[in-house]
Amino acid sequence: MEALRKFLRDITQKLEGIDRPEELQTVYERLLRKVAPLEGCALLSYSPSQSSYHIVDARPEPLQEILKHQLEEGLFHWAYESRQVEVVELSLAGTEDRRLALLIPFSANGHAGGIFELIPRPTRKGINSLQQLKAELLSILVSQRLYQLYLQKELEEANRKVERYQAHLEQVDKMVALGELAGSIAHEINNPMTTILGRLQLLLEFGKLDEPVKAKLRKIETEARRISQLVRGLLSFARKQAADSQESEVQVNSLIMQTIELVQHSFRIRNQSIQLKLAEGLPLIRQNPVQLQQVFLNLMNNARQAMGPGGTLTIASGMEDGTLWISFRDTGPGMPKHIQERIFEPFFTTRARSGGTGLGLSICKKLVEHMGGRIEVESQEGKGSEFRILLPVQNE
Repeated sequence: MEALRKFLRDITQKLEGIDRPEELQTVYERLLRKVAPLEGCALLSYSPSQSSYHIVDARPEPLQEILKHQLEEGLFHWAYESRQVEVVELSLAGTEDRRLALLIPFSANGHAGGIFELIPRPTRKGINSLQQLKAELLSILVSQRLYQLYLQKELEEANRKVERYQAHLEQVDKMVALGELAGSIAHEINNPMTTILGRLQLLLEFGKLDEPVKAKLRKIETEARRISQLVRGLLSFARKQAADSQESEVQVNSLIMQTIELVQHSFRIRNQSIQLKLAEGLPLIRQNPVQLQQVFLNLMNNARQAMGPGGTLTIASGMEDGTLWISFRDTGPGMPKHIQERIFEPFFTTRARSGGTGLGLSICKKLVEHMGGRIEVESQEGKGSEFRILLPVQNE
């Protein structure tokens, strides 16, 4: 009994020093040699999702053929399901010799695991009950350590996710504060702009000015009106929370044009252009115009950021099978398949270094789905991306 206690203490100490699952194989084999002198050993990993085994290692090499035959017979599946050490008889290739082998299953609570097969050296006594007990205890302790390592890995990954989410939420808070500040600034700009426009109109109507001067004043008036229009659009967008529950009849093409006014300057300074292919005679849809404009604005900004200088964003609209659609096609680099599959996930971003939060597209998807529609993406690397919004003409 004392020898068994010493064996368990020795095993526990050695397993506690293991930090990586891949180290278990070497340590496990070394410990098993203390159970019984080995003539051969093999490790097979088990995949729960595929219900199959993979030969990781087998020594000596002739043992490979025996393992393949045992796999075909389903021997390892039977031993793994039994969750205990099984003793089986096998024939060595090319000989008539029969050997006893230990099949020792191990797992990390079903998440990972496999089978160790041990072929002890032949002795007169064969495999005694103490050796089998030691092998079972070793299997239990290794399985526990493997599960601990698995949980440790999961905890580390969970902590990393929490840190990422915390960083993203801090960025979102900054964006909310910036939006409120932008609305306040827009309001402050709007007041003096109203005064400026009023003075200009008085000068043009009653001032005794030469025509060249009036022409310059009209140009100033035009640009001042453009600034005023941009500010009003910014104020309207900044007040979206107050209007979130308000639905009205929306003319989609008109809303697209209003949104373009908010972004056209940022496109122009990057030498980018916006082309329109808007269908005429589209029906009105009853939606929240501010939320829909938020979706349009986000998609336009994403296209601008994705494209290089000289890029073109094509915005199109139309009707198909009773559904109104809006398309945003850019000439950016496109996205690989694995990025497209995650593009609408919250906090997933390919622009983390440039301040991307990974919230824009996920919010767009939620808003569009709340409207009873859906948003789709098609993209090819080197050929740009297209986002399509499909909305019902009448909400049930």
